[in-house]
Amino acid sequence: MKMLICEDEQAKSARWQREVAAAIPSDWPKPRPLINHAETYREVFARLRALREETHRIDEPCELDDQDIILVDYDLEMYGDDKARHTGEELARMCRMVSNAGYIIVMNQFNRKAHFDLRLTGKPNSYADLNISAATISQKGLWQSVEAGQFRPWIWDDIVKVVKSRRNLTSQLTEVGLDSSILEFLSMPPEVVEVMPDEAYEHLSRTGKTSTDLLSTTFRQFLSQQVESLDIDRLIRTSPQRAANLAVSRTAKWLSRMVVGPQDLLVDIPHLLERLPFLMNPEFGDPADPHVWQRVPMAGFNAIVEPLVADCAFAESEAWLGRQSLWWPKLDRHPLTAEMRTSAKIRSLSDVVFAEDRSIFIPYEEAEEFKSDFRNRFSRRWAKSQDGLEYEPKRRLLEA
Repeated sequence: MKMLICEDEQAKSARWQREVAAAIPSDWPKPRPLINHAETYREVFARLRALREETHRIDEPCELDDQDIILVDYDLEMYGDDKARHTGEELARMCRMVSNAGYIIVMNQFNRKAHFDLRLTGKPNSYADLNISAATISQKGLWQSVEAGQFRPWIWDDIVKVVKSRRNLTSQLTEVGLDSSILEFLSMPPEVVEVMPDEAYEHLSRTGKTSTDLLSTTFRQFLSQQVESLDIDRLIRTSPQRAANLAVSRTAKWLSRMVVGPQDLLVDIPHLLERLPFLMNPEFGDPADPHVWQRVPMAGFNAIVEPLVADCAFAESEAWLGRQSLWWPKLDRHPLTAEMRTSAKIRSLSDVVFAEDRSIFIPYEEAEEFKSDFRNRFSRRWAKSQDGLEYEPKRRLLEA
């Protein structure tokens, strides 16, 4: 995994390099700092200018190209042709427009010190794939698998898996074209589209009114409603692959933050079994056994009864999200779910809850309940604060 750190303060850049190098897998190349800042930004703006003028220009070599991961400080100093200063968010946007960068992380834009954001909603409108505090980059769980119970928020992507899968998704989308329906490309069932919450709906389509309108919304239409619509229209005409890469990144963030995040359109396995433990596959284990629950987060579909997987799974879930999930409205109405609700004879249940900050099930008495930003009946979640790490906003933590 090739990683580039974009920070213009040399001391800060060197510290981040050391912190990330100590946290990433040993077989990864060491993160590299952006060296030629002025030349790199000059080339980025030259590419953007050529895009806007629709002039033929051969790209000159740029340090941002072919990076698997780009780590950007929001407060970096980047000046454009007009000598105006631009932020790290703007660099993330331009990387998506004029380079083939993989996964982009912007630090310190919305959060400057918290390791875990209790709101859980992320920032769907940001061009970054992940928005975090720079304090978090030293955490091994951000970059690799860690021992069960260590700090590893469930909201974080499996970056290695996501980088690889998005290349494939970009190739697929380039082949079928951006005039494809987004929801048909995702194979989203009609019963899910029909109950799409306003916020998630409007993120894809600001002009649609019905589920039929949303079903017909294309990637081109979704991208063209962004603030940078004229740039994006030109990008689609002149560089279909870069436009597809942009579309995949923006769609993946919508899925991650607004579809699976609330757990009422898509539900992943830990949240499903926390909600409906009687759906646990008997061959996987007994939900009354606390040790069984420790295997659930990594077990995926193996942990639940098979017919529901066949009928309700989001087939491309791992490609888009890095984990397996099912369409909740379809599963909730499934005859087998209704049958098992009625016939469930679990004598006792292990008193555990899912800790969002550690990605494991923990005893109820050790958990802290908090209220996320999701506006549904699944908004209350659980965590287990770790010494030395900041959890914010504090107001979201509920009294026992």
